[in-house]
Amino acid sequence: MKVRSAQTLMKDNMLVKHYAGSIAYGTNLPTSDVDFRGIFCADPINILTPFYAVRECEDNTEEDTKLFELSHFMKLAIDCNPNVVESLWVDESDITHSTPAYEFLRSHRHELLSKKIAFTTSGYALSQLKRIKGHNKWINNPQPERAPFQTDYMTMVFNLEDHKMFKRDFNLEDFYEDHRLIPYGGDVYGLYEAPGYNPYTLESHNINTLFDAGDGFHTIAYKHEWLISLGEFLGGKQAPRRRRPIAIVKFNKEQ
Repeated sequence: MKVRSAQTLMKDNMLVKHYAGSIAYGTNLPTSDVDFRGIFCADPINILTPFYAVRECEDNTEEDTKLFELSHFMKLAIDCNPNVVESLWVDESDITHSTPAYEFLRSHRHELLSKKIAFTTSGYALSQLKRIKGHNKWINNPQPERAPFQTDYMTMVFNLEDHKMFKRDFNLEDFYEDHRLIPYGGDVYGLYEAPGYNPYTLESHNINTLFDAGDGFHTIAYKHEWLISLGEFLGGKQAPRRRRPIAIVKFNKEQ
């Protein structure tokens, strides 16, 4: 039996295709993207064997089009995935292609809903709110003319200074002169006093993490000393003879 590609299955076995995103929500502008979502059915060989599994497919000839394979769609729908459930509740005027199979599925859409929908939709909303809060300087405040710099996404994890320094007030640009970032891994860095060094480049505001292990800053050694210092710091003890960072900071590149 010839195994058909996902693109071919999507076009030949399409059950429904509809507008999504801002067009479906009625919030689109002339400059908005045109998003399509839908469902298609795979062949038995794709469903009954693990070797040719097809879960979803994107149409590379269009701006933003993604269709879910029926069996995968049903699993997500039963779990009340917000991005999938909407395909059963989309306004009929936004449907560009339909079939009797889809109309049958749509007629039973109430039976696929459960109390999970309260948690999945609220969870999705909270995740979006978290992203917005992560862009606080860029969204909630008046829009600057420039795009965000890497330094805008640096946040403080721990303050190891003797004086108080709150996370909300931390700004890496306050430590431009005679400081440097030492990588600990996982986008976490120690911010150290270091005469003659800068933690970011002044022109681009990109963080500067290049260092020579032979100049006295050894990542593993300093990471070990940081863990000891942090433990003593949290335990109310001091380690005056150990060199410890001013703060532990993180580059939130996913935001």
